[in-house]
Amino acid sequence: MVFESRKLFPVRLFGFSMFWAWLFLVAVSPSPAFGQLYGLSGAPFEIPELLFRVLALGIVFALRAPLASVIGKRTLLAISIVAGTGAVALLAASSYPLATTVASALTALAEVSMFLMWLCFFGYMRLDETLKLIVLSYAGGSIICLATSALPSEAAIAIAALLPIASGLSFLLSERHYQAQRGSELFVDIPSTQKALPRMPHSVWLMTIALALVSSAFAWLSAVALFAPEQVISGPLVQSGCSLVATLLVLTICEIKSLKTRLYGLYRGIPLLMGGGFCLLLVSWPGLPLLGSCAIVFSFLLFEALSLNDYCNVVKTDDSSLLATMVIARLAASLGMLVGWMGAEAVCSFGNTSTTMVATVIIGVLIALSVGTLVFTDKSIEGLKAISFGRAMLEKAEEMPAREQIVAGFAGRHGLSKRETEVLDYLLAGRTTQYISEKLFISDSTARSHVHKIYQKTETHTRMELIDSFEGYQAEPTLNQSHR
Repeated sequence: MVFESRKLFPVRLFGFSMFWAWLFLVAVSPSPAFGQLYGLSGAPFEIPELLFRVLALGIVFALRAPLASVIGKRTLLAISIVAGTGAVALLAASSYPLATTVASALTALAEVSMFLMWLCFFGYMRLDETLKLIVLSYAGGSIICLATSALPSEAAIAIAALLPIASGLSFLLSERHYQAQRGSELFVDIPSTQKALPRMPHSVWLMTIALALVSSAFAWLSAVALFAPEQVISGPLVQSGCSLVATLLVLTICEIKSLKTRLYGLYRGIPLLMGGGFCLLLVSWPGLPLLGSCAIVFSFLLFEALSLNDYCNVVKTDDSSLLATMVIARLAASLGMLVGWMGAEAVCSFGNTSTTMVATVIIGVLIALSVGTLVFTDKSIEGLKAISFGRAMLEKAEEMPAREQIVAGFAGRHGLSKRETEVLDYLLAGRTTQYISEKLFISDSTARSHVHKIYQKTETHTRMELIDSFEGYQAEPTLNQSHR
């Protein structure tokens, strides 16, 4: 575990940060590298990109069995690099609507491939590391986006073209470290888990619905910011700033033990913060509409980070399909965003600015109320908390040496025979000599003789002394380190 934390965490952080930076620079309007982009029929870049993304996710879900393999992993890696750099090159070469639409398709392919590639890596990480890596990658991508936005457009385009390559190389390096540590291939699911939907608890399905709703509210705000920028502010720079704040909040809670138990309380505050943010959009005081916009974006980013962490938790605890679970997570968010963008575009095209803002606030508040009171209630959140606790218990058990190994080591230290070791195991479990004789098919007197010899060899006189001696052996630091 120490090796994995030291080697894998920084490499994964760098690789996933490259993904978010590329997404901010290319797929979020207005692009710092290309400005505002429009495809065929004057559609904003996000709408065709989301359409293609949903289609790509559907194809991946249908092909989840062959893709959850070494060949599938290589395929996603190749697509992420080729499509990611190809989209940037096409946008740099032409601004025609057809070229922009084709670039949106390439962007969708690269986005799906990179996202699934990295999130399927996170499912193997420790509980404490998963959420930290997700939010730190947000922050890393945001810093790169902010720094790149300050450069001339030519330099920003060059960096955007290199980011998918850097992310892919980081993935290969992470994979090599993983194989060196675990001695097994990454990204390979158990075949039987691919035949049906992931076995996700009811609370996780409710979280999935909530993710779609929160994503639709965020996308609605982004669309209104495009059509009515004098009233609403969004875009990659706002998202980058909110990502940094969300990262600081989550890391602070994770690092302070007294606050760590309140991590799931953040879920309860998100609908309230999002609803309040939409209400602020109608306030004409200087700065309050901007504050409202930031509150909405921050709420979405925080919910996305927390939910991705919980998807990883359920995969670990319920042995669900890692690839299929991540496809469902991204599909829920993408469908929500698509509905939000298309709904906001329809309202903006048929109404004036005043009507658009009133409709935006009503829709946003209704979504926040639905998430907080109907879909994602306290009971659902407690269910997620229980899943997280279950994963923590599993990881703790995996780190501890197996009981059989401990008993065998204790027996070996005291020179116990094979039969005496079997008797020892039952003694430590609190079994009587009669029970031991029945289980081992020996007479009661023979069982008592084995018990007497065990006491002699371990220099104990009673069962309690024997248990104390065993617990002392189990607590030895060298024993725990040798089994990690």
